[in-house]
Amino acid sequence: MNESATQTLRHEVRALHATTGRPLPVRAAFTERPPPGWALRAVPGLIVVVETTHDRGGRSAAPPPLRLEVADPATALRLAAPVAEVSLTQPVVTHLFAPVPSVLEVVLRTPAGPSTNRVVVARPTSGQDVPLPEMPGEPGVYRSASVQWTAGFHPFDILVGQLMLRRAFIDVTHPITRIRLIDTT
Repeated sequence: MNESATQTLRHEVRALHATTGRPLPVRAAFTERPPPGWALRAVPGLIVVVETTHDRGGRSAAPPPLRLEVADPATALRLAAPVAEVSLTQPVVTHLFAPVPSVLEVVLRTPAGPSTNRVVVARPTSGQDVPLPEMPGEPGVYRSASVQWTAGFHPFDILVGQLMLRRAFIDVTHPITRIRLIDTT
């Protein structure tokens, strides 16, 4: 008897960094043994789930959820939850790995020395401004509280008073993003 099999792409799972939107390399596995015919393949930031069907039978039962684990240990340390479980309920599933909270520090200088007593904020492309108060005993150093930076801060504007001084990005690989600027406002 000649039997043929058909392999069909059923799901794409995208693993992305919640701040940068960049693909993250992950290890993926079904949370339990899938029904016969289901398999997965992974490339950085993308897992494809395929189903193989044979002429003799219809579509099998739905596959179990996937367990995603960020493969790079250094990246995993900078994520709030480097392991996630995703249900395969849609043809395309996007999982955003949120970063751990981190700090933004802006050091403002003038040609004469530290730029003090300024109102400094980080303004996202969407969402709420994050204030950067001047640190007591550290003239010209403005620091945010520890914040879980969203995609709205990739990029963001640094405002001194109401004037934009510079556009910048949060460095998601470090607990503190330090930016040194000359205050031209």
